[in-house]
Amino acid sequence: MLRELNRTDLGLDLDRLSRGQSGGRFVPGARVVGTDPTASLQLPGGFPGKIVHVAGGGSWRAVEGRLVADAPLQFVRDPAGMRALALEGSVAYAAVERVTAASAWSATASGTGCCGWWENTLWRAAPGALDRGLLRAVTPPSQAWSVLDWHLPEAIEPRWRIALTGGDGAVVAAAVSPRADQLVTVFAAHSGAAVLQARRLEDGAVTWSAELGGPAAEWRRGDSRVAYRRDGARVAVLVEDPARCEACTAIEVYDAARGERLKRFELETVIAPRFASIGLDRDTAWVFEHVTRSSGELADRPQRSRYEAHDAAGRVRRADPGVDWGLDGCTVWALAPRFDGPGVIALAQRGSHLVWLGADEAP
Repeated sequence: MLRELNRTDLGLDLDRLSRGQSGGRFVPGARVVGTDPTASLQLPGGFPGKIVHVAGGGSWRAVEGRLVADAPLQFVRDPAGMRALALEGSVAYAAVERVTAASAWSATASGTGCCGWWENTLWRAAPGALDRGLLRAVTPPSQAWSVLDWHLPEAIEPRWRIALTGGDGAVVAAAVSPRADQLVTVFAAHSGAAVLQARRLEDGAVTWSAELGGPAAEWRRGDSRVAYRRDGARVAVLVEDPARCEACTAIEVYDAARGERLKRFELETVIAPRFASIGLDRDTAWVFEHVTRSSGELADRPQRSRYEAHDAAGRVRRADPGVDWGLDGCTVWALAPRFDGPGVIALAQRGSHLVWLGADEAP
């Protein structure tokens, strides 16, 4: 059962702010790191944007910036150029503002064209280890190429750059291991065939590649799902499962050291991958989906939440977010793996309060 860990009253209409966000995924920056829960919420509006950041003790502040990473980073423009600043601590990153082609790094990169800091770019960091480095994975809408840069704090030039120029597809997902010693990417071909690839963070060298058992979920949008287990020994990918039905999905689990596929869990629940998050907790793989309420000229979309977990033997442990989750009176926005210990964290809304719920294992 999930139990309440912390809550803070933002005095904001969270229901309104949640509309248009990325569904059941934590909004960028809303991560649980260390021993205390923190969260960052992007408020509506264009550049330079405004962020509400909630610290571990429950205090909060509003700051200027954009949230585009899976880490608590504030992206801002100052006299020195574009910078990514940690919302907790003093870590800062700098980089040229745009990657416009799959070419060698240059300090005089173009100031126009695709792709700017938060355009078609995945920023990834190791959970709780922002000082270890930051991955920048850029893929234009055409998916004709991708560029992978590994950045160190304060250094404008990346430690290394990998340009993928085959023209047959691009990187659609990426994650950095909890120990900050490996990254994995999902490369999707235009045909839908997908490959999971691991690289050393030291130099970007490939250590293994594995063909996925189906197209990566949401590969056409360049917004797929991949996640490490807390100890970094396993990595999970959400894949389409067209052999069963048009909207079916599955979670595949791989050995992070060798690239061997260990398990494949066929999901019984039909989800919308773009609104979903996945995770691994011990030997349990889970998926959580939260779709926000919306209204349109043609139809209204009701709010919904879906959850499904499988144990190592493949048994379905839970196929819905039941009332015994301890969520009476809450709207659960997201579920995420916990990296300061075993279990999961949920980010929920109770009135104008932002509530963190936790469990020592996946429900």
